[in-house]
This record gives sequence, structure tokens and C-alpha cells, in this order.
Amino acid sequence: MTRPNAFSVRFPVKIHSGKAALDHLPVELAAMNTQKPLMLTTRDMREHGRMKPLIHAYKDSGQTIGIHSGIEPVLTVNLLKELAGLYRNHGYDAIVSVGGGAVMDAAKALNIVVSEGLEAFDEIMKGRRAPGHLKPLVHVATEQDTGFEAMGSLQAGADRVSFFHLMPQLAIIDPRMVKPGTPATLAMQAMTALGLSWNAFTAAGKNPLTDAYATLAARSVCESLKPAAQLSLCADHRVMLAGAQVMAASAASSISGTWLMPVAEAVSDFCARPLPDAVAVLMAPVAAVQTAAYQLDTAGMFRAMAGDDRYAATPSAQRPQAAFHLLQAYQNDWHLASGGCTPRILSDLGISESSLPELADAALSRISEMDVNHAMRIFESAFSGRLFQWEAPAAMDED
Repeated sequence: MTRPNAFSVRFPVKIHSGKAALDHLPVELAAMNTQKPLMLTTRDMREHGRMKPLIHAYKDSGQTIGIHSGIEPVLTVNLLKELAGLYRNHGYDAIVSVGGGAVMDAAKALNIVVSEGLEAFDEIMKGRRAPGHLKPLVHVATEQDTGFEAMGSLQAGADRVSFFHLMPQLAIIDPRMVKPGTPATLAMQAMTALGLSWNAFTAAGKNPLTDAYATLAARSVCESLKPAAQLSLCADHRVMLAGAQVMAASAASSISGTWLMPVAEAVSDFCARPLPDAVAVLMAPVAAVQTAAYQLDTAGMFRAMAGDDRYAATPSAQRPQAAFHLLQAYQNDWHLASGGCTPRILSDLGISESSLPELADAALSRISEMDVNHAMRIFESAFSGRLFQWEAPAAMDED
């Protein structure tokens, strides 16, 4: 499969990353014609003083901000109604999410309700219609992020939807907000970012720009977590990993024909485990099988993960399979470094071998381009931990 000469792509997420990145927030929101943002966070973030850098950023802005620190892990209808009333009654005109996946889901849900109404929210969550024009939405990265915050996906109760317009317009990555995380959290963030990078790189609708985002995100993940055995990052590497999460998520949501997310959603729904757990288990098997199905050249991703020296030392004919084995090696390293907290195979999610045909049917119902052989290869590989042996086409044997 060659890169298309004609393609359409849009990355709606503008990224401000680095020291004092938060100081750009008032100016950026003013440029979106907003003057009064509502910031959503958790009680823990507020009580531990984590909102102080944000408040300080607005000190001399002349703008008013609101802070709601009651976001819970599970979004309820009552909380959503409370947030919508607060937003409308106080005249807020933008939403800022601070504190990870649950906070961003609440922010996206609130954005739909205040932009289109509660009835429209119900219709959208049932997949009966797409959201229209929404209010400005900002993601402020923290160590609690799951890696899906910058995607166009939204989880509300048992319902999960994905729309391009749900992506935030701005992501702020400031070392003051991205504190050191636990080894288990860092390992899961790394696997999610690397998985979403491969998700974008192997998609049917891939193009040079999504490839650039995917390879840069993959390189950032692998460079920030060397050596993996420590899983303890300095401030610069924490910012690098957070940036990789945003880039990978943005690329994955800006492209069609991806397999990883639909397959991971099928597994997550089946075993009632968090979506990042499913992504961690499935990223290497899905990448190998989808690459074979679309006859993709994975040299760019191998180079991003392995580095220039190892890439140059590996014969071109061996690079495709080497890429998948390296991806699996990172998965195993991060699993060990996290003390075994991150899952590696489907049995770690409580899934038995007898359930694989049912999972294959669930995946096939979500992906029209996939056939039963593809699905079974993915799940058999994810269950056994042995990668599908992929053979490169003759055209890829040349340097």
C-alpha cells in the first residue's frame, strides 16, 4: 500500500508545550472569542493546590474563570444537569478540562449539552446523530491522563461514541501540571500512546501528515522511557510523554480505517475492563495483522522506536517483523517495570480461549474491512502472546 497523493486531513488540536505553557491559555481562549471559561477538575486536584498555576495564569488577564471540582469517576445525569445549569447561569463561554479521562468525558458531555441541549445529547450518545458546532474546549495535561483525552471519543455510562468535533481545540502541556506518576500509570500511558501511534500509522486512510504525527509520538514515547526498568521521568520527559499522548490521539482521531480502537472497544465491552487495558494487550497483534492486510511499509515506525543506529544495522527485509517484536518487547518491559500491573495477554483481562470466536464476531461487526481470518489471528495472537508472522512484499526488500 502506497501513500495517497490525494488526501484530506485536519488536526484541530493546537498544542502549547513547555515551561509556562499555561500562560498562553488566556490569550488562546480570547482568540476564540471567549472571556469566561469554566474549569472542570476533581476534588483531589483542588485540595492539593494543583489548580494554583492555572489561577495564576489568569491573574493579570482581566478575565473571569470558574472552577468546579466535583467531577467523579462516573458521570451521572444529575451531575451533568448541575454542570449545565452552572455554565448557563454564570454565563461561561468555554470549557477547560484538568485531571484525566473522567474529567475530559464530563467536559465533552457538558459541551454537547450546553451547545445543543440534553435531548440532543441523548440522541448523540445513541449514535442517531452527530454533534454540530460546539463551544471551545481545552485539555490541560496532567499525570492522571489516560491518553484518550485529545481524541474525539466520549464515554458516558455504558454508551461510547466517537466524533471528530468532540476533540479539544487546544492542549496545554506544562511541567507544573504534569507531576511524577506511579510506574503503573506511566506504563499504561506509554502503551496507550504507542498503541494509538500504530493505530494511526496502519490505518486505511493514512497519509504523510498522520504518519509524521504517529512516528514523532512513537519516538517521543520510546525516548522518554529509556531505560524502561526505572519508569521514573524527569520533568522534560514527562512533558515529552504527555505530548506524545496528545499527538497520537489527535492523529488517531483525524483518520479513517483504524482497527485498534474498534477491536479494543469490543474487548473492553466484553470483559468490562478499562479501554487502556484492552489497548495495551492488543496494540502489537492488531498492528501486525493490519499491516499484513494493507501491505504497509513499517520502516518508519521501526526507526522511530528503535533509533537510527539499530534501524541501520537491521537488514531491510527484517525490519517489518522487527518492528512488531520491538513493540511487544516494550510492552513486556513496561509490564515488568510496573510490577505486573499492566496486562499483556487476554487472559490477564479474564478472557478465556473459548471466548475468542465471540470476540471475533464483535470485532467484525465494528470493522467492515476486516474478515474472520484477520479477527481470529488478532485474538489468537493476543491470547497466546505470540505475534503473527508477517512476510514483507518483494517491493519492500530494497533499502
